[in-house]
Amino acid sequence: YKDRGARWSPDGKQLAFFSDRSGKWEIWMINADGSGLQQITHATAAVINPIWSPDGTHMAYRNAGSNPSIIEVGKPWLEQTPKTLPSMSDGGRVYVSSWSPDGRRLAGYEEHSGVPPAGVVVYSLNEQKYNKLTDFGIGGFWLSDNRRLLFTNQGKLYLIDSESKKFHELMSVSPNEFGY
Repeated sequence: YKDRGARWSPDGKQLAFFSDRSGKWEIWMINADGSGLQQITHATAAVINPIWSPDGTHMAYRNAGSNPSIIEVGKPWLEQTPKTLPSMSDGGRVYVSSWSPDGRRLAGYEEHSGVPPAGVVVYSLNEQKYNKLTDFGIGGFWLSDNRRLLFTNQGKLYLIDSESKKFHELMSVSPNEFGY
């Protein structure tokens, strides 16, 4: 099987990952000691990239061909009502990469079909709206201050302030690329 994108739960007791072991990409979970392997999603389309909420009660994931969804951890799939985030106003699809430490926002990047990434975005769960921070780059990984994020573009690592939208380059590995 292909197991990808493992992420530790906030309490360090479980790993969530996506795998094709059921015949298509789904979210799975396993205990840190290797016991308790279980399939979490049973979606109609492929789902990938699980992102834990800081309190471990929810998980966001990427839907193939759609925007991210959020489910409740520990609730059986048949009892779930996944919350799918809306599209960007320009029709772009969002790929979530991290949850803010305070649990109020999701960061990621926007893409349009066949076009390079269109920039780093933040989605407010309370306000249910997007804030586009840049017109370039991918990622969007929160720092512990709930304000600054890291993102990459063409082999360069940047730091951005989500309130002022000011950013600066931290380092370059060009012509290589960052992976995550």
